[in-house]
Amino acid sequence: MTLSHNARLVTSLTVALSALALSVAVALPPRDSRDVWSYVAYGRTVAVHHANPYTTAPNGFPEDRALPRVAPGWQHVKSVYGPVFIVESSIGALIAGDSPLANRMWHQGIAALSIFLFAVFVAYKRRSPASFFVLCLNPAVLFMVNGGHNDLLMGVVVALGFYLLEKNKYAGAILVAIAILIKATAIFPAASALAWRLRGRDTIRPALLAIALVVLAYFPFGGWMAVQPLLRNTGGTSRASIWSLPQHIFGGGTWLTLAWLACIAVAIVCCKQHDRVESAAAITVVAIFTAPYVLPWYCGWALPLAALATARLRAIAVIQSLLLLAAYAVPPGAKVHSPVLATISVLALPIGSAVIAIWLLQQRR
Repeated sequence: MTLSHNARLVTSLTVALSALALSVAVALPPRDSRDVWSYVAYGRTVAVHHANPYTTAPNGFPEDRALPRVAPGWQHVKSVYGPVFIVESSIGALIAGDSPLANRMWHQGIAALSIFLFAVFVAYKRRSPASFFVLCLNPAVLFMVNGGHNDLLMGVVVALGFYLLEKNKYAGAILVAIAILIKATAIFPAASALAWRLRGRDTIRPALLAIALVVLAYFPFGGWMAVQPLLRNTGGTSRASIWSLPQHIFGGGTWLTLAWLACIAVAIVCCKQHDRVESAAAITVVAIFTAPYVLPWYCGWALPLAALATARLRAIAVIQSLLLLAAYAVPPGAKVHSPVLATISVLALPIGSAVIAIWLLQQRR
């Protein structure tokens, strides 16, 4: 397909603007999150101290230069991220050395490069620069890149995995496994979509391959022991969650997790699309909307998948990312003093979710 001169100009300007915006996001220090310093600390645990981040928390090395930059509430927390991400963080720590600038830009750069290259891939497949507006010029994505969050990298790998499942089930299964080994939350959209869409004997081997890769990757770090920090740090409700108000009324507990899983199960049943990527994107969007604990960068799980889906689903994923960004105009963990911001932080996601649900129901009629 040959693009006209004007279309080429628009595409070139869009790509250049996306590259500039992402570069600025990488150049600036993280504003509202200190997660990147936890990433740095875990990488230095392996690369500098030759220890296991699944058994030794960052405060196990009180003289390490990265420790003061780690959020106080996370200095005693062992790694909750997957082995692939720990290896990537360790490589970054080796390259960056003791430089705080190089260490944080390593993670910011990985986030920016992964989402930019994926946007190029989607634009090439769709013959349209629209993906750059969804994935690169989206304020929520720029926020995630600035924070160096690994959710974008995980989301890109998941999306590529589901794209490849249509062409080569084994290659797709390997990428899905890698996504889980970056951040375990990939298991929810991946496992649910795989369970619903990959059926038959020809899918048993790819699924077993993915499971085997995940299990084997944890063995060098202690096997089941390496999963314990993740299990101990699950639960809780964030202020922007749709369950925040019900929790205040009925109290917390396992019912929140069960309600979340029930919502995901309903989404799996309701996903009637024949396209595997479309189903995975829809299930992931629902998983984020209904999660008891949700933060702005969690939309990085869904946006890459949605970029490969229909225009309606892309719009919903973008709206979701902007709602989460608005809900956390005041950073997570900070007190909300403004009544207006307090209202937005609590009601933005629940009201947005309700409006989108009503709209979708009307569309089905």
